[in-house]
Amino acid sequence: MTTWHLYLLQCGRCIYTGITTDVEARVAAHAAGKGAKYTRGRPDQRLLFQAPVGTRGQATRMERAVKRLSHDRKLDLAAGREPLPAVDERAEERADAAPARAGAPAGDGEGAGRGPGAGTPAGGRVRRR
Repeated sequence: MTTWHLYLLQCGRCIYTGITTDVEARVAAHAAGKGAKYTRGRPDQRLLFQAPVGTRGQATRMERAVKRLSHDRKLDLAAGREPLPAVDERAEERADAAPARAGAPAGDGEGAGRGPGAGTPAGGRVRRR
């Protein structure tokens, strides 16, 4: 099984948060302008922090939790003064336990899960003259 990593990349005054299976290759891709659009053209990129997380699902949840942190808390995380945020491990178990039906429409079949007024102008209000 491949281990996923969470990493923080300083780009000038900003901090980019990402996940990957190969941190060195991903940082090199960012530096070459081949990484995320966010990091392209941003000067002074340097790796602040990296940590092995586990599966891709765990890494994705961890990435979302870290992205919600303030700039200062991300710096504290990189300096070791802040622990990695806790993520809900049961979410993966619930996703695995839910049976999937192949070919089943989303929702109750009425508009394939689209809400009321979907496809009408002005968010569901029909213009009458």
